[in-house]
Amino acid sequence: MNNFERGWLSAFVDSEGCLYLSKKGRSYGDSFQAACDLANTNKDMIMKAKCLVGGYLSIRRNSGNHKDLYFLRITGNGLRKMLAQISLVCKENQRLLLIEAQGLMAQRNRLRWGTLHSLRLHEIEKEFRFLNHRGKFVLAERKRLNKK
Repeated sequence: MNNFERGWLSAFVDSEGCLYLSKKGRSYGDSFQAACDLANTNKDMIMKAKCLVGGYLSIRRNSGNHKDLYFLRITGNGLRKMLAQISLVCKENQRLLLIEAQGLMAQRNRLRWGTLHSLRLHEIEKEFRFLNHRGKFVLAERKRLNKK
């Protein structure tokens, strides 16, 4: 990926992307997945991102006055590669947390459910919920934290 493509992808993820860490409860322990979702009505933009980092493409077809919406989900090695090559402005905290979470998940898979890794992954998942949440609750909570 050249500098122009890196800058374009950074801007696209910062403006149209959603970085997140999802948790699924299992009988043998919690499972985590790191991902980036991109959505846009411009198919060419989504296809360009797919060519750069891979991922899974889906389309939500709309009828009437609405355009079709194209979704790209980037996970696994594609996400790892992308996060290492871009830098973000608005979502830099989420990018750094995902890099840390992916490292912990890789170690955890080798070590088989290490307790410290699990605790930190739960903390990261809570931070993501806070960073990605919108509304009055978040504004009040941020004001409270800034007063400390």
